[in-house]
Amino acid sequence: MDECTDKYNRNLVNDVFLVSHPRGLSERSLCAAGDEGMDACRGDSGGPLVFMPGSDGSQVVGIVSQGIGCGDPRFPGIYTRVDAYLDWLDEVVYGEDNDALCPITDILFF
Repeated sequence: MDECTDKYNRNLVNDVFLVSHPRGLSERSLCAAGDEGMDACRGDSGGPLVFMPGSDGSQVVGIVSQGIGCGDPRFPGIYTRVDAYLDWLDEVVYGEDNDALCPITDILFF
């Protein structure tokens, strides 16, 4: 994570990153960028960062959070780490106290 923070600090063209992350990135974040300049872009927030280790399937490891530009090698995308929230996700989905979920009767279908 320090490498990513250093990359943002070293290449920063304005103080937007420093204002929103004065101590650098949280351990609940990760940075990622594609080999060919591919990265998340405007409108992709909330989308998945998927790890595909081969024919064994895929795993969602991050959620698009923020970044500067689209595919700029100086600024890798910043993602929220899914594994940092597994306990919370497990409680919301499978826990006995599911007040966070809407009962099916409260959902309108069109």
